[in-house]
Amino acid sequence: WLRVQMIRQLIRHKVLDRYRLLGEHFVVAVDGTGHLSFRQEHCVHCLRQTHEGRTYYYHKVLEAKLVSATGLALSMGSEFMDNRHLDGLDQASAEKIKQDCELKAFGRLAPQLKHDYPQTPICLAGDNLLACGGVFATCIDYGWKFVLTFKAGRMPELYQEFEALLAASGQRPYVVITPDGIRQEYRWIKQMVYIDSEKRRFVLDAIECRETKDGQTQ
Repeated sequence: WLRVQMIRQLIRHKVLDRYRLLGEHFVVAVDGTGHLSFRQEHCVHCLRQTHEGRTYYYHKVLEAKLVSATGLALSMGSEFMDNRHLDGLDQASAEKIKQDCELKAFGRLAPQLKHDYPQTPICLAGDNLLACGGVFATCIDYGWKFVLTFKAGRMPELYQEFEALLAASGQRPYVVITPDGIRQEYRWIKQMVYIDSEKRRFVLDAIECRETKDGQTQ
């Protein structure tokens, strides 16, 4: 409650307006991070991961932070990840159900963010794990914009289409030289159609940025 009141006050008094993307939306970065880890079971709700024959137990949290180009990061919401949803199930049944994960946690975090900041213009930023129909649909329903990492392993058919269209377009890159001497070359394809596993249709824009620094390009 205290966190929400503090963020609302900063937004209401326009303290953060200079950090709006293109003067409009606040960039809210969403990502999971480790919170606690143990070599022995800490509680019945621990997430579990086995590596080289050894099982590790841990708790994670999905954070939503209002961020700026100056390095500011203000927490707007948190959703802990654990196996609480397996309570009441026997061992055999529990093993058939997937452990909690970032996408499941996002499904709980997003409604809370919308409830706490109903009128705040948000641009969601996240890694390629969030690049899926469920997240797209949530953002559209809530009136949020989104910028998500786009990689070959996520939505592979759309990624192949993007590369093919980019190669065929003959588009000359838009070049930017940053204050610290990094050369950035931007190319993009607009209005690509993506149909997810639930037959929902989305129209997406994809942008590629190649950076050259000290003679190396990535």
